[in-house]
Parts: sequence; C-alpha cells; structure tokens
Amino acid sequence: MGRLTNALAQRFREVIGIDISQEMITLARRLGSCENCSFEVSTHPDLRQFPAASFDVVYSSLVLQHLPRKRLVRDYLGEFLRVLRPGGVAVFQAVSHLPVARRLQPRRRAFALLHGAGFRHWFLVSRLKLVPVRLAAISEDDVKSTIAAHGGVVLHLEEHPAPTGGIRSTRYYVRV
Repeated sequence: MGRLTNALAQRFREVIGIDISQEMITLARRLGSCENCSFEVSTHPDLRQFPAASFDVVYSSLVLQHLPRKRLVRDYLGEFLRVLRPGGVAVFQAVSHLPVARRLQPRRRAFALLHGAGFRHWFLVSRLKLVPVRLAAISEDDVKSTIAAHGGVVLHLEEHPAPTGGIRSTRYYVRV
C-alpha cells in the first residue's frame, strides 16, 4: 500500500515502490501523497523494467519468502545487485528456516482445496484461520553464494527469530 515507500521518500530524492499486484499499486497511488514517490507493477519474474546500475539502494522486507520457488528468490537477489550502482547497498530479508509443519503448509493447502471448492476467501481466512500464503526459505549459505556469484559482498546480517512458529528470517546488508 506504499507505507514503506512513503517513509523512505522522506530520506531519498526518489523512491519507486514495486509490487506484482495491480490492486496494491492502485491503492498505493491513491494513498501516496509524496511527490518523489512512484509505484510500478512488476509483471515479469525479474526487474527488467530497470536498467543496470540505476539505483543506489534496493530495499525489500517480508517479500522474498512469498516467491513460489527458491530459484526465483536467487534470481531476484541477482536482479537486486544488477540494478545497483557500484557502491550501492541492498537490504533484504529472507526466511532462513521453516519448521517441517510450515514446509508442508497444511493450512495453505487446505485453503487452496476449500477455495477451489467454492468457499469464499474472507470465510477461509477470518473464520477458519486458513492462509493462502506460500512460504519459501533459503539458507544463509545459499544467499551468500548467490550474492558472491553476482559480485556482491555481504556486509552484515541480522537473525530474526519469529516469536512463535519456529520461522527464522535473516536481514542482509549487501554492497556491490
């Protein structure tokens, strides 16, 4: 909805928010009030709409774990580094561990089955507490090797254990 984009716009000359959902971009444009913000729909599995070395900072929080395949997470990490200018910094968070129950994702599978059978989204989420969200994890070693393969260096990382559920994520600070 553009909350983070609007907050970053207070610190940067220009900020571009990207989402795969046209609905979220429309909402962000409607709610956005800063002149140095823009919002774009990404319809490709990469950032091809942006030239190489065109950003000083790439920031992604709580996004990569929703990609359907680990390979796509790796591809996006490469894209983050491709669009960064020399000396630019990427800051992103990735889920590093999912417990077995979360890897099997029974609540997501139940949601998909019941939604396919005609149950409404709001009922499944609010009444049955099912979730349509897919989660993907990528190990710290996998992230580091992907970053290195694309010419980046991990400057710092922070572990973020979830308060419940056994999910752990890591925030990475990477320079090109």
